[in-house]
Amino acid sequence: MKRVLVVILSALMLVSFVACTAPTPAAPANSGGSEASGTNAASGEKFEINIALHTKDGTSEEACAMFKKEVESKTNGNISVKIYENGTLGTEAENITQVSSGELNSALLGSLYPQQVLSEYNASGIPFAFPDVEAVEDYWNGSVGEEMRKVSIDKSNIKLVGLIRRGPRLLTANKKIVHPSELAGLKLRLPENAQWIAVWKSLGTNPTPVNWNEVYTSLQTGVVDAQENPIATYYSAKIQEVQKYTMVTNHINQHFAWVFNNEFFESMPSDYQQIVLDAVNNAVEFAKDDVAAREADYKQKLIDEGHTFVDVDIEEWQAAAKNGILEAMEGLNDAAKNAIKQYMK
Repeated sequence: MKRVLVVILSALMLVSFVACTAPTPAAPANSGGSEASGTNAASGEKFEINIALHTKDGTSEEACAMFKKEVESKTNGNISVKIYENGTLGTEAENITQVSSGELNSALLGSLYPQQVLSEYNASGIPFAFPDVEAVEDYWNGSVGEEMRKVSIDKSNIKLVGLIRRGPRLLTANKKIVHPSELAGLKLRLPENAQWIAVWKSLGTNPTPVNWNEVYTSLQTGVVDAQENPIATYYSAKIQEVQKYTMVTNHINQHFAWVFNNEFFESMPSDYQQIVLDAVNNAVEFAKDDVAAREADYKQKLIDEGHTFVDVDIEEWQAAAKNGILEAMEGLNDAAKNAIKQYMK
């Protein structure tokens, strides 16, 4: 009997030993993350991007909608994107302050951004300073652009991530103007922008500040003779009803600067940052084609309404505006001045 008990106890001890030393089963693989980006989705960290816009139903809105879809998809919803159109979150000046402070984490900003944050680099805001949109983008995306991005962060905590095309500014009037000598005495509506006024004054015009909401009436009554804007802007304001000609001057190739609060951007995991940057770049490329298509559509609509487009020799106009361009360059740093001078003759 004792022998039987010993055998039983020995067997129980052996089973216990084997159970204690057997390998622990492997934990199941995590299938909830993004393999392509290696995101930090397992942590459950969530981010919300709020983008302030100052336009509605245009290229910028389409680009942002594309950005939203791509970012939310690639982060499995861990980044959500909300788009606020038509100045819902304040004026452009207010948005600059909001992005700088972190109250707002993203915005598409117009000409006020380089004027306020990068004033010493604001070369592309000078009429006729650059020959085409590609030259402007080379300036912003090249070595000087790298300087601008650093200054923007250091000065204002604002990170520039991309440029969304808006289309060139064109001149409209009730007479056909081919040569700059024909501008003499023209009462040209301009916003109160010192660089713009310097250049157009050097071309012989009489710059006249008028609020945009009063431009149609001012053209109709002769308070001013002409105005300049991107085609989408003046088409939507029905300027063609009081102006017969568009001179294809392309004197400023404008963009919206896509910016983020730098601290917010840096708070995201690096893989999320890359997803955001890739989505911005895709939106930038989309905007190039979309703006061109919209411009062609607006142009055809204007032609169908009896409006006339006049091609001009942009080099001739730039040469005539040389003194004004040089005056407008005052206050720029050497890097910005040299960028313009390479195109001056």
